Amino acid sequence: MTGLIGQTKVEKDDARIEANGVLDEVSSLIGLARKDMPACDWATAYLRYIQMCLSVVMKNIAGADLGVETVVLTDATKKMEEDIKRLDDDESFNFTFSGDGDRISALLHVIRSKVRTAERRFWSANKVAPLSIEAGVFLNRLSDWLYAIAERNIPDASLHTKK
Repeated sequence: MTGLIGQTKVEKDDARIEANGVLDEVSSLIGLARKDMPACDWATAYLRYIQMCLSVVMKNIAGADLGVETVVLTDATKKMEEDIKRLDDDESFNFTFSGDGDRISALLHVIRSKVRTAERRFWSANKVAPLSIEAGVFLNRLSDWLYAIAERNIPDASLHTKK
């Protein structure tokens, strides 16, 4: 058994524990990516903020009512949507293969795929105990944002495969 907020004890394989475990992996991988990225890069700084937002999501999954913290997630989601739009100049979706760019790009794709897993685990946990919709939307947009950030590190458009 393990504890959640409010003295609630659940099994180690509870959907909420699974979701928070994947989010913990995501945050750790983001920390690794930040160490490989230039300190002055705007995305590096924003990844630190993303880690803080992930802790808000994890708190919600553990049983906390987010209250005003939903604003943090909503603002982060809006910022990611703006970045995605700015970075996707031709507005067409491309599939790429992780490893086509540099090491950072490949790592960001690994994180993106882990965020997609986290999002699925989040919605499974939502079936056990209602969670913040803003947190789920944040996770959805985070995977797309990571894709856009990873793609900026793949300069040769010929590496992309059209959908």
